[in-house]
Amino acid sequence: MFFALTAAIHDAGIAAWDAKRVFDSVRPVTAIPFLFHGQTIMAWGGPYMGTVVMDAFVTFAAGNSVIEPGGTPASPVELYWATFTDAANQAGISRRYGGIHFEMGDLVGRATGRLVGSQAWFKALRYFRGEEDATNGREAEPGSVTLEELQSAGHAH
Repeated sequence: MFFALTAAIHDAGIAAWDAKRVFDSVRPVTAIPFLFHGQTIMAWGGPYMGTVVMDAFVTFAAGNSVIEPGGTPASPVELYWATFTDAANQAGISRRYGGIHFEMGDLVGRATGRLVGSQAWFKALRYFRGEEDATNGREAEPGSVTLEELQSAGHAH
């Protein structure tokens, strides 16, 4: 199980950083002051009065939204949340609340993570069963998706 889990997390990280390189998008905490310069913005002024230490890399796709679903089991697990997927969803939403990601980066990131996790699980099952990888990398695993499909899914919301 740890083999499948860490493979999924590794692959999810690669998918997230590849998307960050391709899309090179801005974070909300940078965009909002730029877009609303000189205007009063209503915001929560709680602890640290809105001061956030921000990552020095692009926002899309949201890395946490890719990695958490990519590394969570497909079956429900009772913890504080009903499922690990619920915990992953809350992790993605928390990055929006913190001004770290926009909604689209979070949602596409979570969808990417679920797809990566599914692919990693199917690949691990082939190893567990001792099946030869007949595709030799030429065909996609079940549940795979193309970049074009991910992009169109992102625009559908």
